[in-house]
Amino acid sequence: MKRILSLLFSLTAALLFPLHAQDGAYTIEAALEDTAAAGRVYLVDYATQQRLDSARVERGRFRMQGTVQAPVAAAFSFSGVSVQPSFFFLEPGDIRFRQQRKNFLAEGTPLNDGFLAMIGAMNRIARDASAGPDEGRMGEFVHQKVDSVVRHVLEEHPNDLLGAVCIQLLAPAFFTPEQALAFIRSTGSVVQGDPGIVALRKELEVQARTAEGQKFSDFTVEHDGKRTSLSDYVGRGQYVLADFWASWCGPCRREMPHIAAIYNRYKAKGLVVLGIATSDRPADTQRAVEELGISWPQMLNAGSLPREVYGISAIPHTILFAPDGTILARGLRGEALERRVDEVMNPETAE
Repeated sequence: MKRILSLLFSLTAALLFPLHAQDGAYTIEAALEDTAAAGRVYLVDYATQQRLDSARVERGRFRMQGTVQAPVAAAFSFSGVSVQPSFFFLEPGDIRFRQQRKNFLAEGTPLNDGFLAMIGAMNRIARDASAGPDEGRMGEFVHQKVDSVVRHVLEEHPNDLLGAVCIQLLAPAFFTPEQALAFIRSTGSVVQGDPGIVALRKELEVQARTAEGQKFSDFTVEHDGKRTSLSDYVGRGQYVLADFWASWCGPCRREMPHIAAIYNRYKAKGLVVLGIATSDRPADTQRAVEELGISWPQMLNAGSLPREVYGISAIPHTILFAPDGTILARGLRGEALERRVDEVMNPETAE
């Protein structure tokens, strides 16, 4: 459940927000817990990291003022002061900051107050989940609670920056592609026209087309003058486990023992395990194959095709295909992946 809290601060450089509101004045007042702190604070655009302003920190306090055309995703970075960079909305009004441990929390303006409320709600979900339902009902419990949070935020902010941030932070992590797309469709033109939302919507539409129950989508890679297609393996009468990975990906390497266990357990029963090198140089992939003792076939030089064809935005990512090419499962890792393959390969023992 710690992953829930880390997601709230995992915005990426893809969050480039359009300007829609009128010019407005803002004032920022902040006081650090360390009342003797001195140094400099920098106000930056969160997406572009462009510096917008700076101020001296004296006796643990600083102040900024200016104008902004529309709310902007922003952050502070500090020099000489032990405080973590912090995400907030730079918007018209009097923005006050309170320090919580090493983090800054903004309040006093509509979007910042709404964001704090969302964080508080997610904190409560994490706390309740850790002390609440058993493991078998955990997923349903969290899904229902997060669904309520997202719906509340979008009711209050259906057409502004907070609505866009809420969808981008929570929808892909906790909902199916179709559910996330429904959230997007419920919002106004400002949210739907946001570049980050436009990119997310395209990715979700790809994921919906390649969700569990759908037939596989083919793609072809080329390396050393040889062309290899996913259809060379998938849809040919055997179960296929595709592992999208890269040599530079630490989690991918840590996942290999699980992939190897599955391969060794079921290769004699006809299971095909296929590695698909994603955004990786073929020479690096081949070196990693030798280092890790990988003995199953590899599709080299896939580049960005997995993202374009299957909406894969992070690796490792696995997809389990049925003999006719139907997608049975995707996104499973570790013991959960091993259990799912066990169920498929040993249907007579499945409960």
